[in-house]
Amino acid sequence: MLVQTRSDAAGGPGGPLVKIRVSRGSCQHEVSIPSQTTFGTFLLLSALVW
Repeated sequence: MLVQTRSDAAGGPGGPLVKIRVSRGSCQHEVSIPSQTTFGTFLLLSALVW
């Protein structure tokens, strides 16, 4: 897996945020995560939240 790193001081330490909307049945969730977050980290976060 190739992961890019960026050093953009304007976006802060995590870079700009990415908004992810997840819907499952009638439940809808919206999460904002740093753009440099890996998919594995997102899965761990989503397992804790949902």
